[in-house]
Amino acid sequence: MNTKFEAGINIAIKIPKNKYEKTVSFYRDILKLEVEEKPIINLRFREHMK
Repeated sequence: MNTKFEAGINIAIKIPKNKYEKTVSFYRDILKLEVEEKPIINLRFREHMK
């Protein structure tokens, strides 16, 4: 069976750090989704830095 999964424009997942690599691997290698990792920007913290 050749099933193709498609994601929306943005998927955010909240997982424990120790499950991060396996989770990303699942999305990338099993579901064949493009994975683009971006840093989290904490806007409240950034406002305090000004």
